[in-house]
Amino acid sequence: MRETGEWRRGHLEGAIHIPLNEVPLRLAELPSALAIVCYCHTGQRSARAQEFLCRHHFPQVYNLEGGIVAWGQTPGARIVTE
Repeated sequence: MRETGEWRRGHLEGAIHIPLNEVPLRLAELPSALAIVCYCHTGQRSARAQEFLCRHHFPQVYNLEGGIVAWGQTPGARIVTE
């Protein structure tokens, strides 16, 4: 749910990059049979994405509270860059 510049500065390993405004157009890229964790910088945009995906029948969608900022403060957390 992060914008391209944010993504380049850091993201979770193995994440799929889909900016919030592209989510409706890229639903087919998301694994409907697996859990999806949405995240952005602080968790606000990803909360909107979570709501949208739940409304579109994705069964296991979660929001990373506090976003990548909170994740980065977790001991042992890994953030990768491109």
